[in-house]
Amino acid sequence: MASAGAKDAGEELREQLRDLFKVLRPLRHQVAQGELAALSPGLVGVLSTVEKVSVARAGAGGCHSKDLADRFAVNPSTISRAVGALVRHGLVRREEDPTDKRAHFLTVTDAGRAILATADRWYDEMFRDTLSRWSPDDVTAFIAMLRRFTNELDGYLDRCPARRSCGPESDADAPELTGPELTGPELAALN
Repeated sequence: MASAGAKDAGEELREQLRDLFKVLRPLRHQVAQGELAALSPGLVGVLSTVEKVSVARAGAGGCHSKDLADRFAVNPSTISRAVGALVRHGLVRREEDPTDKRAHFLTVTDAGRAILATADRWYDEMFRDTLSRWSPDDVTAFIAMLRRFTNELDGYLDRCPARRSCGPESDADAPELTGPELTGPELAALN
C-alpha cells in the first residue's frame, strides 16, 4: 500500500473484512442447519484437511494430528478433541502408526467422504449463485488476489513468530469445532 493512502486503504480493508465476517457468520450457521447439521463448519474443515493430507501422502499412511495442529495453527489438544468427535461420528478412523506406537494415522471413512461430498455440493451451489453475475475474468482475478492476500498474511505471520505463537496457545482464533447435536460432556470436550 502506498504510504500517503495507507491509512485509508487499511481502514477500508478492515471495514470490508469485518463486513465479510458478518456475512460469513450466519452463512456458517446456515451450513449447520442443512444436511451437515451433525457437524459444525469447523469440524467439516478438519475432516476436509484430514482427507487432503491423506491423499497427498498416499501410501505413507495418512495424516497425523500434529499435521492438523500445524495447518490450523492451534494447540494440539484442540485438534485432539476435534478428531475425537470425528471418530465418534464414524467419519475418521485412527490407525496405529507402525513406526511410532504413540502416534496414529487418521483416515477419512466412507461416511466422512459422503459428508465432504455434501459439503462440496453445498459450497459449489453457493459460489455458483454468488458469482453468477461476475465475468470469468473477474472471478479469476478475485481468486488470484485472494490467494495473494492470504499468502502475504501467512508470510507476515511467519516473519513475526511471537505473534504466531500467542494465537495458537490461547486458541482464541481456533476454528469453531463444536456441532449443534453435541451436548453434555461431548460438547464440553470441544469447547
